[in-house]
Amino acid sequence: MEGPTGWLVSKNHNKVAGEWRVWGATNSESPDSGYRAADITGNLTTQQADAYSTYFNTNYVLGTNLQNVKNVTIKYNATLDTNSTNNYALTSDHVTVNGTFQGRASSVSMDSLTIYSSGLFNATSGTTAITSESSDNYAFQCDWNGRYIANSGTFNITTPDATRILTRNNANDKLHNLNLNTNNQVMLRTPLYTTGDLKVISGNLETFDGADNWNTEITGAAIVSGIFYGRTGNHTFGSLTVNSGGAYQATSGVT
Repeated sequence: MEGPTGWLVSKNHNKVAGEWRVWGATNSESPDSGYRAADITGNLTTQQADAYSTYFNTNYVLGTNLQNVKNVTIKYNATLDTNSTNNYALTSDHVTVNGTFQGRASSVSMDSLTIYSSGLFNATSGTTAITSESSDNYAFQCDWNGRYIANSGTFNITTPDATRILTRNNANDKLHNLNLNTNNQVMLRTPLYTTGDLKVISGNLETFDGADNWNTEITGAAIVSGIFYGRTGNHTFGSLTVNSGGAYQATSGVT
């Protein structure tokens, strides 16, 4: 692994059953049978190739769907790429990004998504499905120096329990479409910006987190079939539709 083309896949890493590690630049189908993407049924970590004096970044490109994996951790200077030609699907438990996650046009589904300060989620132009939450009670969390690029895609949050989203307090990083279909509460921990639509399909969107009232800026349509609690923040919509059974509890600020 001494050079920019080497790679190594470790199964049951450090003798821990179900722990997988990938270093270096490779397609997921290059290793021998038993070490390919479909064989990964435990936790997967991609990390910088640093076993020798010549360090280089890891780029793990899917050559098939990655659908049996549990937790995925993408470390600093490592990339997990769903493949720009074939757009393979990823289905996993919790995904943690310190490096780069290339979503392309793939189907991406996970329990929760956390982007740390050095991380980048280059989102799929399709749907990012989030079905649960992290141990910190976030369905989606992007730290202050983390980044996501929406790529005209949709975030679809369906976690059954009350949860939180932290979308980075920066109007330069905006979601495109956001669907909330939870039958429970989704609480903002930062302002919410979208370049597309917001749909509160079920449950409620809470803009007060117990300490701060957060603003929303929805460039497209806000369509509310659950409840949108405006509290005292300022809320801007391209249009606002409240369907039968839904409610917009208007802000005392500006709508």
